[in-house]
Amino acid sequence: MRKFILLVSALLLLSADKNAWGQVQYTLKNLGTLRAGWESYAYGINNSGQVVGVSATNGYNFGHAFLYSGGVMQDISGDIYSRTQSQASGINNSGQVVGYNDVGVNGSRDAFLYSGGSMQYLGTLLAAR
Repeated sequence: MRKFILLVSALLLLSADKNAWGQVQYTLKNLGTLRAGWESYAYGINNSGQVVGVSATNGYNFGHAFLYSGGVMQDISGDIYSRTQSQASGINNSGQVVGYNDVGVNGSRDAFLYSGGSMQYLGTLLAAR
């Protein structure tokens, strides 16, 4: 039987205010998973508290890139990459997300830019030899 892994939570910076001792205050928040999956990993956060990463999905042995914004985790893998491993690696303060999709050919990966609800292919990243 497969071991269920505890969900990985991301730190969300909800307030940059300092307390009476001059320390920055942080809040820990469980982001959940996509489609009743068993684990999620956060890899990037912007100043608005939007978080990106990868979430393993129920019924699949791979994860999908996600964008967590406004309390909702959204699968941003897109139709093209819905059956492959994808990961969102970073997000800027404009909400543009970068990441990659495993192509499955000699370890190569397709880089992407997700912006304004659209996925843009940036080219293939070749595996190191």
